[in-house]
Amino acid sequence: MSGPDRRTTELYVQTLGGFHVFMDGEELDFGNNPTANAVKLIAIIFLNAETGISRKQLVEEVFGTKLLSDRNNSFNNLLYQARHLMQHAGIRGNRLIENHRGQVNLEQGIHVSLDRDRFAACTEAGLACSDEEEKYRLMREAFALCKGEFLPEFMTEDWVLRENASLRRRFDACVRFLGNYEKTHGNYDAMYEIYKTCVDLYQDSSWRSSMIEALALRGDCEEAYREYYDAVRYYADILEIPVPENLIDIYDGIAAVCQWESEEERRRQNSLLRQDRERRQLLSEGKAGACFCPFSSFGDVYEALRRNMETRNNQVHIMLCRVTGEECDENTVIRTKHSETLKQALRETLPREFVCTRYSTKDFLVILTGTDRAGCMKYYRRILQRFVELAGPECELICRLMDRTEFAGIQGQNNTNRGTDL
Repeated sequence: MSGPDRRTTELYVQTLGGFHVFMDGEELDFGNNPTANAVKLIAIIFLNAETGISRKQLVEEVFGTKLLSDRNNSFNNLLYQARHLMQHAGIRGNRLIENHRGQVNLEQGIHVSLDRDRFAACTEAGLACSDEEEKYRLMREAFALCKGEFLPEFMTEDWVLRENASLRRRFDACVRFLGNYEKTHGNYDAMYEIYKTCVDLYQDSSWRSSMIEALALRGDCEEAYREYYDAVRYYADILEIPVPENLIDIYDGIAAVCQWESEEERRRQNSLLRQDRERRQLLSEGKAGACFCPFSSFGDVYEALRRNMETRNNQVHIMLCRVTGEECDENTVIRTKHSETLKQALRETLPREFVCTRYSTKDFLVILTGTDRAGCMKYYRRILQRFVELAGPECELICRLMDRTEFAGIQGQNNTNRGTDL
């Protein structure tokens, strides 16, 4: 009987909450720049370790829309850097990455286990499971694996956004089951911990109201009221957008469970409701929320804002928001409906100084001012959350940042359907 193959290298790759690679129980060090293209290339190869990835797709995912004078030379240099980083980190092997006949694979003998794959397997099996206790076990394992966004280091990349949207739907289904399970079984402490984790991971998530409900159910009434008012103030005063309906609705639930409500609390709630109604009225009249303009004027608006912002050392970004999915691609009526839903989500979640335009029946462009790339992704998550609330969890929305060169290219395209029906 032969012993274990000494040539085999086992790697565990964490992608949820950040890119981390472990070998023999120790985390590997890929240098001081976690967002470097060489690290991105390593991450993509690890994600496709089972089947490999074509060189063409790998180049597209690493460089995106960036214009390079010599992509072939840039890729070869990056491949050299990636091999060097892997060797320096201590990964055993010879060439480590094989690049042969247009196909890129890990060297034979390097095996990769991904938290993403285990998370997907657990949620898929859990959703299909008819035994409640086994379903609970699977969903608990999946929940423990999710420590944050998928590859936040590369959050602005198209392929990361698509994967993130898919994983987020699985995560939400997992949370819905676990939260309801703990509530039904009277495990209010466990219920609270689940929703508290969700809120910590995703500050703008709709799970905040469920966390507040769990506080009330376990008897922490004072804390429930405090969290409620903090959440309302966050939306109303900091974001300056309407307070989510599910958050407003939870107030009566707190009062009913806690069986007390002072006159001061009721006056405060009535004042909040009045202010929220006023803000919603302004939104409906187009006097609040993001501004909209025709596509024909959008370029001039962008250039004016860019010049103004750059003189004050502030950043300006253009974000493309696209409704996707099989139904949208094949059904004009559904595509038009979801496009209007996206317009509503943009108006309700973005501040007045941001400018939007309809670029096509599936696409909107947004000018974001005074925020960095990480801030843009926060706005994307708010847009996505509101869009899903309005359109349903099965609808897909992808947003990505667009550079000036790409924007100049689409400005030159002659498409009479663009910039209309605002």
